Amino acid sequence: MAAPRLRVIARHDGAPVLEGTLESAQARVAVISFGASVTDWRVRLPGGGERPVALALPDFAAHRDHAPAFGAIVGRVANRVAGARLRLGGRTHRLIANDGPHTLHGGPIGLARRNWRMAGEGDALRLACDSPDGDEGWPGAVAFEVRLTLDGPMLTWEMHGRPDRPTPIALAQHVYWNLDGAADPGPVSDHRLRVAASRHTPTGPDLIPTGEIASVAGTPFDFRTPRRLRDAAGRPLALDVNLALDAGGGPDGAPAAEAWSAAGDLGLALWTDRPGLQVYDAPGLALPIPGWEARHGYEDDDLPVELYDLSKDLEQRNNLAAEHPEKVVELQKLLQQIREQGHSAPRSENEPRGVHP
Repeated sequence: MAAPRLRVIARHDGAPVLEGTLESAQARVAVISFGASVTDWRVRLPGGGERPVALALPDFAAHRDHAPAFGAIVGRVANRVAGARLRLGGRTHRLIANDGPHTLHGGPIGLARRNWRMAGEGDALRLACDSPDGDEGWPGAVAFEVRLTLDGPMLTWEMHGRPDRPTPIALAQHVYWNLDGAADPGPVSDHRLRVAASRHTPTGPDLIPTGEIASVAGTPFDFRTPRRLRDAAGRPLALDVNLALDAGGGPDGAPAAEAWSAAGDLGLALWTDRPGLQVYDAPGLALPIPGWEARHGYEDDDLPVELYDLSKDLEQRNNLAAEHPEKVVELQKLLQQIREQGHSAPRSENEPRGVHP
């Protein structure tokens, strides 16, 4: 693959915002330094042409002002921290609440609203961001680094954090997918999804985990067999659920999740070394951008999938960095492959197994 192309697209807080483009014979991916965000992902189709599959906004100003973490790296700790409080080493740290009384995706700035340093590194993009001690209430200074490579249709995120003292870290990528074409999408509820997860982590009404890990059997969260994102009556699901992945996968095993476009002509496969996968179908997504309602007039346009560690207690949920602050902690190595299907998509909601590449 050729070296990534870099260009300045805007300025933020007096610094240039860079866009880096990775390209192969089968795909092209654009990443900007603001939030280390994927802002365009296009798959080249065998019959000619290409299809954009990652939701993005028309320009940097719209992305900065309105995007709910579209394509970004979220953290320091992705998902929610109850009560915006962290107890670590006998001390309580007060975080900044940005989701009612809770902290979501690290806080109102987090990592998704920072302008990372970006550079080409051979055929890869390397992004780096330093978060100082006390940043939005989080203890310890952390040097973050994300490396992205594109190999054919497969994009790999390698995420690392180097803390100077014990502190929790749990990053996630936050791409919103629509395999029908993100430029003019149909409802994502007509996509099919398979997730290798027989359990989920129930939450209360404020989406804070209860601490239980329960079976998905008999719930709307059972995607062990490929099915559409609709209930038994055909109504679109409203999903924001963390699924506990079954053992036996991993980056070198079977995909943790697979999704197919409504027509079954484009598929996505996802591998990870994390134990949890958050499925969110963006119900009611609406942004105050002229023309957005006309192009995105659905209540379930896009499907983000995020990878997490599991636990009710943040102190327990990700203590890897706390135990090894002297090392670079590899938080997540995520392989996501968008590919043209060489076979048909699953035909039955009750098909006994997923589709294999």
